[in-house]
Amino acid sequence: VKLVEVTDSSGNNALHYAACHNRVHMISMLHNKNSTLAYMKNIEQHTALHKAAKYGSVEAARELMKQCPNTVEMVDLCGRNAFHISIINNKLRVLKLLLEYELPEEILNKQDNDGNTPLHHAAKLHQGPILWLLLNDLRINSYMINNEGHTPWDDQILIEPMTRDLSDAIDKGDMLSLVNFLAYYPERVYSVTPIRGHTSLHLTASKGDDWFVHHVLLYTNRNVGFITSKNSDGDTPLHLAVRAGHLEVVHHLMRYLAWAREIEPNLKLKVFI
Repeated sequence: VKLVEVTDSSGNNALHYAACHNRVHMISMLHNKNSTLAYMKNIEQHTALHKAAKYGSVEAARELMKQCPNTVEMVDLCGRNAFHISIINNKLRVLKLLLEYELPEEILNKQDNDGNTPLHHAAKLHQGPILWLLLNDLRINSYMINNEGHTPWDDQILIEPMTRDLSDAIDKGDMLSLVNFLAYYPERVYSVTPIRGHTSLHLTASKGDDWFVHHVLLYTNRNVGFITSKNSDGDTPLHLAVRAGHLEVVHHLMRYLAWAREIEPNLKLKVFI
């Protein structure tokens, strides 16, 4: 066995350690000595890229993606790739880096042994900034179902309490205030009211403000899960718009949902009036 391949009691080789401690030059040197090191796993089946994601070693992750980009496809004992690991360990900068690469949707939406995608984990852990990153990446499928039959939205993606500034802007139909607010606090578009659990889309749909609805839908990149999210009474924005008789809002919601179906072809929404 070559020296660089020698492992400790946990199966970590020298490259695992270099990744943990963000030693970029050592990663380059070790790779030049043995290009297969990046594909070697420890006892937990973690590669060096898994380790970089776990410990937030951004520069190490960048170097590993440069030298061995397909290691991002590799999974550990739990079926998790580097995206899962960066989210579970709340390493936002590593996640940002990984999202910069033109990777196929299958990797970003990889389901682990429990059927959870990276988005499921972000929702379970209530990670607002990470959720915002994922939900605004068009490659992310926000409606995948895990082994328990849950989508990420069932795990309470909508976690932040809506501020009075945002609810007041919606209530008054103040588009300028809404735009300014979302420019400073973009992740709050997914927040909810404390009592009824209304999203900004529920509020605008119930008021019948089709201009607001149109812009909120554009702002959230036609996110299927957001369009079909339910409040504490189990109502979607479409339910509220239909009940209130807001025809233009209903048209907007149905049109954007049909548009989003191009990404999510298996989604079926049942509306009960």
